[in-house]
Amino acid sequence: MVIVNRPRSRLSATPWGTSVERLLLRLYTYDLSITSASSPAAPTSKGRPVSNQLARDAHVSYIHIRHPIEGCLSNTATASSGAQGCSSASRSALSPAAPPTQPLTPQRQPTGRAEYTSTCQPKPLDRVLSAVLYSPRTQITGRRVLRHRGSQGRRKGKPPLGNPELDGKRLLQDLDTLARHGSSGSGALNRVAYSPADLEARCWVEDQMRDLGLQVTTDPAGNSICRYWGEAPGLSPIAVGSHTDTVLQGGRYDGALGVAAAMACVRALVHAGLRLRHPVEVLNFAAEEATMGGTLGSRAMAGLLEADQLDRPAWDGVPVAQHLEAAGLDPMRVSKARRDGGSLACFLELHIEQGGVLDKAGVPVGIVEGIVGIRRYSFAVQGLANHAGTTRMAERQDALVMAAPFILAVRDAAVAHNIVGTVGTLQVEPGFPSVIPGRVELGMETRGLDEASLDRAEKDLSQAATAIGGSFGVLSSKAPAHSDPLLVETLVCTCEEMGTPYRLMPSGAGHDAMCIAHIAPQAMLFVPSRGGISHSPEEYTEPEHCVMGARVLLEALLRIDSLLDPEG
Repeated sequence: MVIVNRPRSRLSATPWGTSVERLLLRLYTYDLSITSASSPAAPTSKGRPVSNQLARDAHVSYIHIRHPIEGCLSNTATASSGAQGCSSASRSALSPAAPPTQPLTPQRQPTGRAEYTSTCQPKPLDRVLSAVLYSPRTQITGRRVLRHRGSQGRRKGKPPLGNPELDGKRLLQDLDTLARHGSSGSGALNRVAYSPADLEARCWVEDQMRDLGLQVTTDPAGNSICRYWGEAPGLSPIAVGSHTDTVLQGGRYDGALGVAAAMACVRALVHAGLRLRHPVEVLNFAAEEATMGGTLGSRAMAGLLEADQLDRPAWDGVPVAQHLEAAGLDPMRVSKARRDGGSLACFLELHIEQGGVLDKAGVPVGIVEGIVGIRRYSFAVQGLANHAGTTRMAERQDALVMAAPFILAVRDAAVAHNIVGTVGTLQVEPGFPSVIPGRVELGMETRGLDEASLDRAEKDLSQAATAIGGSFGVLSSKAPAHSDPLLVETLVCTCEEMGTPYRLMPSGAGHDAMCIAHIAPQAMLFVPSRGGISHSPEEYTEPEHCVMGARVLLEALLRIDSLLDPEG
């Protein structure tokens, strides 16, 4: 057994022997005090390479690392190449055999480090770095923890046989081509799910992938699945993609950028003559937008469709099932689009932010820590309808006045628990200026990344409703979808080594990745939306930001393929 301890406070790259180098460690400069299971008095090294003999003795099957950091990442801070290195705790290697509904890293409490979502102060380097390397002789097994090195010497994984270069010009041309499908001529897109324009766009994407030699299939929900086979076709594929359907009078970047970027990544691999170990799947999900109820294709793939979802009215009042039939799909077979856990190694999605955080901060890339949970509620309070002219103010039982404190309670609960809350609908009965409101009904929602905060806010709202004498009910609840820590760290290290400024942030909107998180680890990249505008013809993302996000996606794809390699 090899024990490494006594860190110094200076961050630097650490040389290792070639065998141990597979661990992809990022460590502080340290003194090595070594005892070996096979040699009770192994030599001590001062930051020098471990001997070849020791490297051979320490074929590692498990490693656990804890260390402090000098400063930490904040959810309001930006970082660039070389800044702070990759501030994170140890991670587990992702294995295709691992349960896909579990994160790629073991569940644990923070150990001497700041979590991505915290805002913390710099900490002194007064704790001990400890790591235990088990040799096969100990017969101790476990999932290996692969770590990125600091900015001076990170390993990118196995060196590729080719040098894939993403064609930014072709990416922008593909966005232009997609924008022609469903264009109204005024800049707005009406590429509603399962409409002729939507089907034309989907067929164009599939044709592009066939021309590159990919295997293209359409599942019973209408999801396009385009597979580029890897060197080890038995491995689960790494999936990248998004959606190409739009809202009515929508923009050209929402969803389409993620599909075009996924196409560009595979095109780069093909043109470089490079096959990864894992297959790569380009996914174009069907009916992501709310016109058909929201994320219908990815919900079907993840086995999350509700029993009556296809019977509900679509945007035009026609049942969703009829739209599927018009597109040549069988509503009775949609449930067969479900994929088992483990059928995807992981999922990456590039998307426009649809908010103004990145644009205001001047940061080109956002790395999503998680997609917020959404809870929707109803509130009603009964007053007494009466004549507005003859009823004195002191005698009124005005339901709207009674409801006003509850509206303020929604705002106060959101602020108190660091979430967002919105009262979106207000129905007043009987609804005449000459009649005092006799009944008021409200519809509202809360959104947040921390489920405990959502729970506390819900309790506050329930108590506020009771104090007013109103009724409070839960209409729906969607849990937050946290990004996988290893995938997030890989994206962070990719941005740092590429010199791309980034920001860690939550997603306040729902995405297909939120559904796929139920069957596979997922992570997302954001690029800025000018003015925070989306779902509008005014939706716009700078061309250089589109290309930059796609290049980060490609580089991360190469790294993740190596991290998923069971042989290290």
